[in-house]
Amino acid sequence: MGTEGVEQRHEGEEGEEDVLDLTGNQLSDWESVVPHLRPTLARLELTLNRLTTLGCPDLAGLQGLVALGLRSNLISNEGFEALPAEAKASFGVTLRELVLYENQLVKVLPPSISTFGALEHLDVSYNEVRSLEGVQSLRNLRELYAANNKIVEIVPGTGGRIKEVVEEKERGGEGEEKGGEERGGEGVLADLVRLEVVELGSNRLRSCAGFEHLRGTLRELWLGRNKIVSAAPLRALGGAGGALRRLSLASNRLTGVEGVESLVGLEELQLSHNGLTSLDGLESLTELRILDVAGNEVATIPPSLSALVKLEDFWANDNQLESLEDVGAAFGATATLTTLYLERNPCAAREQDKEEHATYVKAVKALVPSLTQLDAVVLGRP
Repeated sequence: MGTEGVEQRHEGEEGEEDVLDLTGNQLSDWESVVPHLRPTLARLELTLNRLTTLGCPDLAGLQGLVALGLRSNLISNEGFEALPAEAKASFGVTLRELVLYENQLVKVLPPSISTFGALEHLDVSYNEVRSLEGVQSLRNLRELYAANNKIVEIVPGTGGRIKEVVEEKERGGEGEEKGGEERGGEGVLADLVRLEVVELGSNRLRSCAGFEHLRGTLRELWLGRNKIVSAAPLRALGGAGGALRRLSLASNRLTGVEGVESLVGLEELQLSHNGLTSLDGLESLTELRILDVAGNEVATIPPSLSALVKLEDFWANDNQLESLEDVGAAFGATATLTTLYLERNPCAAREQDKEEHATYVKAVKALVPSLTQLDAVVLGRP
């Protein structure tokens, strides 16, 4: 295909930087791209094409390129390494954003990426990368996205510990909690002291160690859909001065919240689909606005959660909650809680049983007057 849908914004137009957007043109080679390349380009967007290689000599002329978007192409490790040497050298100085989401990267990152020392944003999500080896040299990196890969570990030696950890926990030992903390401060991210956002969901991580040095910078950490058995290593991110505001450990293998209770600056916490049986300890997270513990084995809501005076959304559906009185004891005095999910708990009525469900909704609304939504039901304003 050609480039009929080209979007170009030249420097000087409404103060915008020079942009070339060739999204969705199904380009399989650089022949249709080259005529549009110019030395002043700051951003080159090539999302949703069929490019297999960066072996285009004309890329060497982009001496001021700041952002390169290659989402949803067919670029392999070898195809990336075909980038001309002169382009590699200039990108190492100018490139701040590189997106390789949904390509064909395997095993390790292309070595050339490690030379792009100015990078602040790197996205290699939805590939088949097994290791982040090479990112340690990207010391200006602020955002790292590597979701849906095959990454086993951040700290060497933690990737194969699952059997030993489970056996130790069954014997009443500390399990991953001790092992994770002993290994803190190591790993491929140890030199990346400016990281603010890390997305490693849907990988094969068995430990959440390796982030301890980011206590003052890391704002968001997404570790859902891994195989993590303990959050204890995250304790080092907590306390006064801890920057972490959003954390996801959803769909892991947690049976307790040890380590999370120290993250007192959290505003959003995702713990759904684990093996939690108790929420004790979460009362220390008084800045929380969103708490998701759906799909666990929690039988009671501790009254101590009344300390969460800023909580707006509480998702506790698909647990073993027996009593609505627990809900009232924890949240009856709140002025902020507007959304509550309790469906598919023993204490919740099925929507199909209309009379019983209406009684249930009325009872919960009476217990927590601030609610504007219960499960899928929109309630009146308090």
